[in-house]
Amino acid sequence: MPDVLSTPVSIVAEQFKVTTNLYLKALGGVTREQLLRRPGERSNPLLWIAGHLALSRTRVVNLLGGEREPRWGELFATGSKVEDVSRFPDVADVTALWRELADEIQQRLRALPAERWEDPVRIRIPSDDGTLRGAIALIAFHEAYHVGQMGYVRKWLGLSPLIDG
Repeated sequence: MPDVLSTPVSIVAEQFKVTTNLYLKALGGVTREQLLRRPGERSNPLLWIAGHLALSRTRVVNLLGGEREPRWGELFATGSKVEDVSRFPDVADVTALWRELADEIQQRLRALPAERWEDPVRIRIPSDDGTLRGAIALIAFHEAYHVGQMGYVRKWLGLSPLIDG
């Protein structure tokens, strides 16, 4: 019987699919004005969170062997300040990039040799073990955290929740 903990690909691939579905749902039917509203002065608007996650997905592709240049890094990097929202891209551009990255991640995960999960990562990602497995696990958590924020902001805006319950 195979050790299920040694074959994380299918679980991670499903997590990324779930995140993609909720991410796209969070942005559906939201006006530009709503995308730029902030629940508090120290909070980020929905479009910033979406751009930040697209930037993060670029890192996933690159960790899995891709060579993508990050888009909008100066706008959506961790610690960036929300200042001139007129510089934010259109949500259609952000979701188009997201879809491209989501497809590429699924392809790269399917092609990833099992031994690669233990490879050390060469970029700074605060995972517990410094491996590709740890980095991908942390990024999957990071995405889920921010998609939860997107759901909160939607409800704050008076829109439907991400998950009907």
